[in-house]
Amino acid sequence: MKIIGIDGGGTNTQVVLYSPEKTKYLISEKNSKAFELIKKRVLEFASYPIAITGGEAKKIEKLFEKAETKIISEIESIGIGGTLLTGKKKVLIVNIGTGTAIVAVNKNEVVHLGGTGMGGGTLGGFSQLIFKDRELDKLEKLAQTGSREKVDLTVKDIVGSGIGSIPANATASNLGKLASSNTKDLAAGLFNMLSESIATLAFFIAKNHGLEQDIVFCGKVAQNKVIKKRLQETVRMWGGKAIIPLRAEYASAVGAAKQFWQIKNSA
Repeated sequence: MKIIGIDGGGTNTQVVLYSPEKTKYLISEKNSKAFELIKKRVLEFASYPIAITGGEAKKIEKLFEKAETKIISEIESIGIGGTLLTGKKKVLIVNIGTGTAIVAVNKNEVVHLGGTGMGGGTLGGFSQLIFKDRELDKLEKLAQTGSREKVDLTVKDIVGSGIGSIPANATASNLGKLASSNTKDLAAGLFNMLSESIATLAFFIAKNHGLEQDIVFCGKVAQNKVIKKRLQETVRMWGGKAIIPLRAEYASAVGAAKQFWQIKNSA
């Protein structure tokens, strides 16, 4: 049996065709384009049972009035999807979408531990402020050529060296030198602020649950090259290990499909 899994987030939508033997990754686009692609393939998708998760789940379900559909808990989808993508049974999943959700998984037990409002939506807001649109490609290109150390106060700036296990180039104050920045350095500082804040929060939640060596970052934002690097560097600085699986943006879609598959096969 194959299941269509759809994760309709606040900004992006992912679609997969799941079976225990193989998963096909079909769509990963911004909502407006993804919805159009789904509408074009609605009859094809509706030939399978459809699992839907995410903030836009009810809206997407209306596209499949004659299909067998089920809305799956987003937290369950994140947890199960993260374990499927990594092959790990006991992990901390940090799903970075429009905002960020943090979920602990121990075998089949999935627990929501919290999260933060920082995520792709945060960068989208700054992009709107700077460029008058919410396309992150421009902001990312600038961040790749900018220097965060020109806008962030580092530990070295304040005390002249590192402190204990904290290196000299670690951030002491995000955007603390912002007045002397240009746009590309500002972009680098914004990407760094988001990455460090999420990674630091994730590490200390993970440490509280003995999972600091098994921190998995999922979601489309985690695949961003600048963010991916800083997530890994920040978690490593604290003494943990960050894992960013291939196809990380599809975690919730895969998890929803797996959940529905289990429900149908246990009936």
